[in-house]
Amino acid sequence: AMGRALARLHLALQSFPLDRANAHGADWWEAVAARRRPLMPVADQALLDRTLTALADITRRFPALPTGLMHGDLFRDNTLFTGSTATGILDFSECSPDYWLLDIAITANDFCRHWPDHAPDATRLAAFVGGYGEIRPLGADEQTALPVFLAVAAMRFWLSRLDIGQRNAEEGRAGEHVTQKDPDEMKYLLAGLLAYG
Repeated sequence: AMGRALARLHLALQSFPLDRANAHGADWWEAVAARRRPLMPVADQALLDRTLTALADITRRFPALPTGLMHGDLFRDNTLFTGSTATGILDFSECSPDYWLLDIAITANDFCRHWPDHAPDATRLAAFVGGYGEIRPLGADEQTALPVFLAVAAMRFWLSRLDIGQRNAEEGRAGEHVTQKDPDEMKYLLAGLLAYG
């Protein structure tokens, strides 16, 4: 159901006249990675470097992966369901142009694993991708690139959480009204995805 909903969203957004820069796309994560890398343990640096290298390799191999407006933050808490039917998608604050495959990966990383496991559930992932493909079939290039984009999606949120944590600390923000998600959750997911892929 979630795969079908995301595919419908991508197709619907094709005709939406939003002209907006991607605040958390490749330029952003390259900048954050450069800033955070010297502060990381060697193992984390290697994880980051491996992911960025894999992305550079896959986009060089497949330079025409489909792009368009994407949701950019389609986690479970941004969806509404009635039973097993997806009835609503919330929070379009990250909606911007990027690879649709990145949006697929962001959503799959949240919906297609058993919490708190750090690797995808193959059955759920196949169902999600199959549902998406019923509405917008993935090309052979997208199917090949998907494992890399699953890792990139985890890296994106790992870096985001590290960056937010640093800013909160620098600006003295703390307490129950400050949202601070654990960056290690996404780091461990990234490591699991690289091992899985």
